Amino acid sequence: MSKRAVNLLRKMGGDFSVQGANFRSQKRKIVAVSAAKTLTADDSGTTIYWTHSASNHNITLPAATVGLHFRFVIAVGHAAAHDIKCAGSDEVFGKVTVVSKTENKTDTQAVAKAAGDTTISLHATTTTLGGDYGDVIELVCVEAGYWLCSAQLHLRTGNPSATAVLN
Repeated sequence: MSKRAVNLLRKMGGDFSVQGANFRSQKRKIVAVSAAKTLTADDSGTTIYWTHSASNHNITLPAATVGLHFRFVIAVGHAAAHDIKCAGSDEVFGKVTVVSKTENKTDTQAVAKAAGDTTISLHATTTTLGGDYGDVIELVCVEAGYWLCSAQLHLRTGNPSATAVLN
């Protein structure tokens, strides 16, 4: 099938069939969160559109089962602490990069698997954290009991240093 035909079919949307092959278009599932929430395995694949508020609240992940994945997009950052917490004895590892919006500085935290970290901590104005509007956190369970984290975060003021988002 030509590239032009494929692009045309994508623009059409909906379910369709071509030469006996059935295609189904999919939209991302988006869930807005502005209070404490516990995710389930059925939520896997969802983009969490997270509005931080002036009061602290957390999101708890389901048990880390291979193949589960979540994308968190920060809708509104706030100068209050917010966490993504692992369930039970699950752990999180990976890399987080925090960039200052005002000082042209960057800091990166890399955490090895089995380091014992169970929380992703966010705070838009704390120099060891980050988490402001537009920031993205990707979590994928690549091994039972472990979430792999990739995060690009921003700090509203100051220089990021000694980043401790994964803790």
